[in-house]
Amino acid sequence: LFLFTRKKPTVIQYAASAICLVGCFVLSGLGSEGGFALGVGDILCAIAGILLGLCIAATGVYAKGFDIGLYMLVHMSVYFAVSLTSAIGLNFITKGGVPLEKLMFSLDVGILIPAALFSLFSVGVCWLLRTEALRNINPTFVAVSSPLSAVITGIVSLVLGLDELTLNFAIGS
Repeated sequence: LFLFTRKKPTVIQYAASAICLVGCFVLSGLGSEGGFALGVGDILCAIAGILLGLCIAATGVYAKGFDIGLYMLVHMSVYFAVSLTSAIGLNFITKGGVPLEKLMFSLDVGILIPAALFSLFSVGVCWLLRTEALRNINPTFVAVSSPLSAVITGIVSLVLGLDELTLNFAIGS
């Protein structure tokens, strides 16, 4: 936010950011297997986190004067273009002859309908609500509280039996 408004963060905002960062490292399990190591996924997630922080700050500063529907259309178009470019790029970058992230596409209705519903509700509605919140709430608060979505996702995966409760999960959350 400082980049866009030149308002210095408060001590509480620095502390909240540090706590979130430590929680992310613990939650992802860094250091749990005999030392500190960063993989490609960790680096890509860190870059994505920085870009998301910039997006949240810019939205908080600039979305106040725009029509929210038009802003979301432009925002989601850029989001789609960056995501597609990243997916294609990660398909061509290989490690040991295997793509970092294999690009897969299917026209199977059993895949397309859930994907469309997920996109509409989990992404579209949530981003619309987040953007509306950013117009009325301090963007730093929204940026610091956003990592809570990972905790909520983890809790849902625990409830559905898709994940197990570990010490790192509990401390990181």
